[in-house]
Amino acid sequence: MINKLLLTFCLIFSGTIYASDNGFFITAGGPETKKNGKVIEAEFGTILTTKDFDKWNLRFKGGPIKDKFTHANSNLVRCIAYGNGVFVAVGNASCIYLSKDGTTWETIPMVNAMSVNFGNGHFLACNSKQFMTSTDGRNWKIVEQDTTGFKIWNKGKGAQHIRKTIYGNGVFLVYGQQRLGVTKDCKTFLHHRLFENQSNKKSIITFGNGHFVWVHPDKGNQISKDGINWQPLVIDSEIKQDSLLWTGKEFIAGGSGFIHHSKDGKNWTKTKTNVKKFTLSAYGNGQLVSFYSWKGGATSTISRDLGKTWEKTKWQEKNMLFRLYYFNGETLIGNNGG
Repeated sequence: MINKLLLTFCLIFSGTIYASDNGFFITAGGPETKKNGKVIEAEFGTILTTKDFDKWNLRFKGGPIKDKFTHANSNLVRCIAYGNGVFVAVGNASCIYLSKDGTTWETIPMVNAMSVNFGNGHFLACNSKQFMTSTDGRNWKIVEQDTTGFKIWNKGKGAQHIRKTIYGNGVFLVYGQQRLGVTKDCKTFLHHRLFENQSNKKSIITFGNGHFVWVHPDKGNQISKDGINWQPLVIDSEIKQDSLLWTGKEFIAGGSGFIHHSKDGKNWTKTKTNVKKFTLSAYGNGQLVSFYSWKGGATSTISRDLGKTWEKTKWQEKNMLFRLYYFNGETLIGNNGG
């Protein structure tokens, strides 16, 4: 009893509450299937949970789309957010997946969405044409945008639409491969800028401890408080970083066999690891997870010493999974996006 009280005191004193006893990892995606010798993309959307990576529980399988499957028209689940006591998952299908516990899910008709996040009391979701908001995850409305503001899609080459939504310091930062915007309500934008074709394809932005941190292996790293004014950030002058995660306590960046740690996003320490490549995806219950997935399936490695040493998990998923998070009872920890 005394040990439990001490542990609770330490976790609250650190500024972040971690419910490790009740926490779980959650991932979403969609398998490829075959019919008549032809591959069908994401015929079923899937959501799975686990506590230890040894046993995964299938929590949802299905979706409203029944035929004519394409890259954009499928049941693939791309992203999950949590707020106001509910989980919201979005993807290619014209619906929202809603759950109170991450275990039992229901399908609610809506337009498709690339990304969803929660902040300032409401969810924000986006697709290639519009933004949608909701306070409860069940009732959604399309945002009527100021026509002089942010344009979610312009004529040009490549994928121009918004792929990720991040919340911090009272604003939503939305970005994709060719554009970035900052807004409080997605109706009026405080900031909007375009980039050259595909320039942000490899970059990652996350928020923690009062700062947005932007890791870009090709263009250089940056840091910002408001998402508008960015300053150059040197994490390591010799090593490029291509992976980034906020754990709830610190930023962790990685690349080329090294892990970098920072409490404030400005001052970093470096540690050599026993692997050369990793994709920092989630942190929970003392486990830092590197998770990679594409059409060939999903693989994961785990570090229990914050990135110094890594070991492969027994779990090897044949299906494509898009995002991995850890739910600690209060919030989702992981790289959000679409």
